[in-house]
Amino acid sequence: MQSLFSPRPVFVSLICCLLILLGRGGIEAQAGGCANGSCHANIIGFAKLHNPVESGECEACHLAKEEDVARHQAKPASFKAFHLPESKGPFCYECHDKVNNGSAIHPPVQEGECLACHSPHGGANKVFLKSKQVSELCFECHETAEMTKTFQHSPVADGECTACHNPHSSNNKSLLKTPANTLCFDCHDDKKELLSKPVVHPPLQDEGCLACHAPHSSTAKSLLKNDSQAELCFECHQEINPELVKMAKSAKYPHTPVSDEPCTACHDPHASESAKLLSDKPQTICLDCHEEIKKELTNTVSIHDPVKTQGCTVCHEVHGSTRPKLLTQKFSDKFSSRYQEDLYQLCFGCHNKTMMANQRATKEETQFRDGDTNLHYSHVVKPTNGRSCKVCHEPHGARQKKLIKQSVAFGKGAMMIKIKYTKTATGGTCVVACHRPRDYDRKHPASK
Repeated sequence: MQSLFSPRPVFVSLICCLLILLGRGGIEAQAGGCANGSCHANIIGFAKLHNPVESGECEACHLAKEEDVARHQAKPASFKAFHLPESKGPFCYECHDKVNNGSAIHPPVQEGECLACHSPHGGANKVFLKSKQVSELCFECHETAEMTKTFQHSPVADGECTACHNPHSSNNKSLLKTPANTLCFDCHDDKKELLSKPVVHPPLQDEGCLACHAPHSSTAKSLLKNDSQAELCFECHQEINPELVKMAKSAKYPHTPVSDEPCTACHDPHASESAKLLSDKPQTICLDCHEEIKKELTNTVSIHDPVKTQGCTVCHEVHGSTRPKLLTQKFSDKFSSRYQEDLYQLCFGCHNKTMMANQRATKEETQFRDGDTNLHYSHVVKPTNGRSCKVCHEPHGARQKKLIKQSVAFGKGAMMIKIKYTKTATGGTCVVACHRPRDYDRKHPASK
């Protein structure tokens, strides 16, 4: 800095000027002379002071020509032509590290307007923000509509925008401290473990949490981007499987969890050990709701193989169906009716339909034979009043061999007819009110 007594136009410090002024007035100087009870008292009234202010070095930032000092001395309120020393970029970088080196730069930083957010003399906190709470300062420029919905993200509710955003610059979109698909894991570390599971929801894997969640606030719980969880799922699944979405929305026979509950009743929205992001094994999920079938399967002697090994979806549509009981194929469960092959499409998806085709059958076609007399044909394909498969068999599990029921409802009054079935090595015995006790044997026909 040039001397106050130089014959050339020189810069002198405001501190020197004010020391002279205060000395003439007989007032004791404070904070180097610029700030005291009479002059610039507000500068030293902050809880935390900028280092130059605290050490009384106002001239570190403020400069003036000699004649300007005289003018300020004469009329302090009307003449304030002091200025910062010449510097490339914001003068703050003379002391502070540059904060504009990211690919995305906060506009005030880009324009060198550090004082848009920071007080140059001091403040209520160590970074001298002009507002006590970070969010109050941010909202002076940024809209609040997306921040003030019913359910707020904790950092937003606490006014801590800088928990996620760098206020100066960043190499990430929206000035995020780290990439969006990993930033959330800094707090939600329990969710990070999900990425190591066998099945990960593609939006989480590829895009991150913000594919489904709003980062600031939402009108829906869990900060979901749609008030309807199902509709949020449909936004993507409409393209992946439009028929499934159509069925889920307008099925003639809807599945209650789909029509009345969110998709997460059965699916984990993040990751799972099971296919289709199921929250558990398919059988377990179904039986958690269908307690009557769970009870039916307790202490069973025989369980239908799809139920035991593959799951309910072999026979049932899980999102909705055009058929009663959410069946995947047509099936007649009437007590009796004229046999038609297409009425039993569901069973013939696994079972060979030739088991019903002829009065005589081979061992490859059916084990239910008396010699070569096809007893399935005798029961189901009789000219009139053919019996449905469900008359004798339980579709899930039974306490007798071969899924044979213990009783069957008959007639309009739903009279219960008991069935007692005994299996032998080459046949069996059936005791039922429909007919007298009958034996059958594949090697030694009982009818002969």
